[in-house]
Amino acid sequence: MCNPLEESSGKNNNSSANKPKLTRQEVQKHNTKDSKWIIIDSKVYDITNFSKRHPGGARVISHAAGDDATVSIYSIQRSCPRSNETISLLTGTLADTPVT
Repeated sequence: MCNPLEESSGKNNNSSANKPKLTRQEVQKHNTKDSKWIIIDSKVYDITNFSKRHPGGARVISHAAGDDATVSIYSIQRSCPRSNETISLLTGTLADTPVT
């Protein structure tokens, strides 16, 4: 599958291996206007600032804040934009999930 917020291939010092392991409970706390985190494929992304620039509008992506957005993202996303900005959104991985 294509994760639109996934880090690009190649060496990257912002990879998930360098990020903290987070619990779902920790992610669920980040569902406010000032802090929005989502889970995609067991990786946690901070979309707080990105949501304001989301092509579909902040409301479209913000509804998933604090929750697992994997199914929603894959059901809507048709392409795989990858950029330094999306790489920087990676905040961590779920604690109960092996790093890939």
